[in-house]
Amino acid sequence: MVSQPLINIRIQSHIPWKSDYPPVIQVEDNTTIRTFCEQIGIEWDVEALVFLNNQIAHESQILQDNDQVLLMIPVVGG
Repeated sequence: MVSQPLINIRIQSHIPWKSDYPPVIQVEDNTTIRTFCEQIGIEWDVEALVFLNNQIAHESQILQDNDQVLLMIPVVGG
């Protein structure tokens, strides 16, 4: 079985209880944002507002080498 090549994803978290990530995480090529979140222990669209390259991310977006992922505390209220 041939594994996918690995790509580097830069990550920054502004969630105090989820802030101990290394600055760069390697994932398999063709990894989606949702899968990436699962791999780092974040429940998509519940625990974090996820940005990809300074734009709000969609769960099906495919990560590219050297993408920047930013995790923010989701804001709710009225």
